[in-house]
Parts: sequence; C-alpha cells; structure tokens
Amino acid sequence: MHLQKNFDRVVTPGKLPDTTVVVLGLMEMGYTDPKMIAEVLHRREVRSVRELLRMFKTSKNPVVRHCVDVGLPPGLVRPFPYEGVKVMCPICRCMVDHVPCPRCSVVSRHCDSSPATRRHPLPPSPTKAAPGTMRKVLVMRRRAAKGQSVFHPQDVDPGEECRK
Repeated sequence: MHLQKNFDRVVTPGKLPDTTVVVLGLMEMGYTDPKMIAEVLHRREVRSVRELLRMFKTSKNPVVRHCVDVGLPPGLVRPFPYEGVKVMCPICRCMVDHVPCPRCSVVSRHCDSSPATRRHPLPPSPTKAAPGTMRKVLVMRRRAAKGQSVFHPQDVDPGEECRK
C-alpha cells in the first residue's frame, strides 16, 4: 500500500491509486482527522497522511481539485486495504467497509449528491420555512453554525408554495 506522492499524471479519478481514493472517500464522508485515517490504513506514521491531505488542499490538478471540492464521481468506491475495518456512513448510518459508502454514492434516494449536503451531516429535522424567506435564511445559518448541511431533503419544496 502506498500513498500518492504527486498528482501530475492523474487524468481521471479512476486512475488514482486505491489508497488515495480511500482517503478521498473518507474525507467525503466527513472523516478528516489524520490520526483516524492513518489508523484505518494501518499506518503507524501519521505524517504521510497529513502530507497527503495537504497535497489535496494545494493541488492544481483539475481532476484532484474536483474530487476534493465536489467529491468522487458516483460509483467510484474502494474497499479498505485491510479486512475487518469499517466506518459509519454519516448519511445512511450503515457500517461500511468501502468508501465512500457504496449505497449513498450511487443511489440518490439515500442522500442528496449535491456538494451542499455531501460533506456535512443532515440536520435532525426538516424546516417548513419557505425558500427565500428570512426565516429560511435564519434556519440555514443555524444549521451551518452547527456544522450541519444547510439543506435537508425534506425541507419545503420551492415549488410547493406556488402550487397552493
């Protein structure tokens, strides 16, 4: 198992080494602590994981930038390099041994694939505040302050107000 040393030759996300995809998948699921990532990868040394995370943040490669900013393409999942390792998917709450969660990565009914909800846990309940209102803006601010997604899949539909 090796960690990526540079991203010069990466032309598609599928060309990234499995371990790099695992780290990107963990980040996408909200696991950003280098110590936890090193533990999942069975690495004693955290420094190389920190270096990889730093490379993600500073990479100028458009493919890597897209994976870091928006997430991995749907369906691009990799198993953990060691058997028995599992993490909890923050969206469906399943224990998974592939990252990102195969179900949430592919099936849209399990999660909203937009970048707005992908990296943050969903709020515990939807809001009935209409989109565009000051009340909705306040709800979204509170959610952001708590580190939650500003959107919930069951929030009031923008078109719902028009149909009444």
